[in-house]
Amino acid sequence: MSVFFAGTKEGARDIKIYQSFLNKNENGSWSTPRPILSANELSQLSGKCIKKLGNPIIFKDTNNKIHLFVVGVSFGGWSASKIYQLSFNENLDRLNYVDELHLGVISNLSHLVRTPALALENGGFMLPLYHELADKYPIVVFFDSNGSFLFHRRINTLKSQLQPTIIPLNNNECLAFFRIHREYDNNAFLQKCSANGNIWDNPYQSNIKNFDSSSLLIKINNEIFLLHNDGMNNQKVAEIKSNSDEIHIHPRTSLSLFWLKDIENGIFEYINTIDISKNGEISYPAAIVDTKYMHITYTLDRKNIKYQRIDIHSILNKINQNKGDEV
Repeated sequence: MSVFFAGTKEGARDIKIYQSFLNKNENGSWSTPRPILSANELSQLSGKCIKKLGNPIIFKDTNNKIHLFVVGVSFGGWSASKIYQLSFNENLDRLNYVDELHLGVISNLSHLVRTPALALENGGFMLPLYHELADKYPIVVFFDSNGSFLFHRRINTLKSQLQPTIIPLNNNECLAFFRIHREYDNNAFLQKCSANGNIWDNPYQSNIKNFDSSSLLIKINNEIFLLHNDGMNNQKVAEIKSNSDEIHIHPRTSLSLFWLKDIENGIFEYINTIDISKNGEISYPAAIVDTKYMHITYTLDRKNIKYQRIDIHSILNKINQNKGDEV
């Protein structure tokens, strides 16, 4: 299942959350998207005046319950947003309202979600989100086995860190990567956690340049990958430009897959380019991995949702060859 928001434009009042299903037995065909939530419907459910929606995130917990987190705005722009929690029924055709996430002592404003949660051994889960106003910093929120909100914490003191993406390293540790909003020479940070997300080490910089774009960490077996906008440094984009083809180069011109070659020093290695848009943008990737494929969706030119799948064995074979070349 994929969910996304769509309407006349981002932030428009006609934006709705849509749902579509991939039938993996029919050559990757998707069901016709259907609306499952509007701003008016969320207003009625929450008892709040909500004018626009965005950033829907779905997550399946260890009890096979599927949660939906969505951003709602009552006034102004995204900096005045709140996060609302809902859940699907067993047939995945109806939403049940849970609550507004209460993350601020006074106004509870300017909190957004972008990437999925991590399941915890106790049956609960940890959801990464971020505060967008002023300092712009990452937060993690903990839920119990019933999906009820427990508490939240800021995980570092850096500024300009948005849209954290977090994966488990083992039963105790995790790894986070952040979108940078014009700070620290745009060198993206990594950060490790332990004690099931309760203890966070100091963040450290990677060799990846992040020019204010949302990235996604993915784990396949014991290898870590990153879906990342690399339009400013993509060799294929440079080749298109050198051949005099019309192309507008900017950070989101291309989306590529990187392998975390050295976790301790934050060294990523380019694997391949997923897609290039000559005069638009590729942004906000999402992915899920099964036994055969990495299934990727992303926004194309702010007009469509595009889907690709990559054979995970070909990816693993490529990095194993790279390892062999270095021996």
